[in-house]
Amino acid sequence: LEGRVATPNFSVANYKAANPDLATLSDAVARAHWYGWGVAEGRAFPQLAQTFSVAPTVNSVTEGTALTFNVTAALPVTEATTFTFNITGDTNSSTLTASTAADFGTLTGTVTIPAGATTASFTVTPTNDGTAEGLEGFRVSLFNSSLQVVAQSNPVAIQDGVASQSFTLTAGIDS
Repeated sequence: LEGRVATPNFSVANYKAANPDLATLSDAVARAHWYGWGVAEGRAFPQLAQTFSVAPTVNSVTEGTALTFNVTAALPVTEATTFTFNITGDTNSSTLTASTAADFGTLTGTVTIPAGATTASFTVTPTNDGTAEGLEGFRVSLFNSSLQVVAQSNPVAIQDGVASQSFTLTAGIDS
């Protein structure tokens, strides 16, 4: 195709939607059309929509241990983009006990992806309360400047930070 190279953020679906006369073409033919004639015909370049995700580096954390979350943009951001993140309890479909505000020092913060970049990270640290309470769960929601949710993490399990417990068993009947 005359030395043209594939464009990483080309979307066949968006190209066909922006050019109704091409809607009936197969994806392969529509892609070939773009590279063969689309540019010469002055057709609009079909950019992918910008999307964001937030994900923990691991799916469980021990109380008192910092956990890193990565925020990722599908495409490089054109200007510094700041998000607010919020921590909420999550039961992971009833397999965990939802964490509460007492499980964290702070429930919210901000993270900024620098201009031209696609990633940024932040950490959260569940409070080591010294109490044996079983697995608790939380997730992180990411909000844009209009306070719309743009991404949510999968649930994260919090393991107790209690080193060990010992129990003394006695013979007899409990009263």
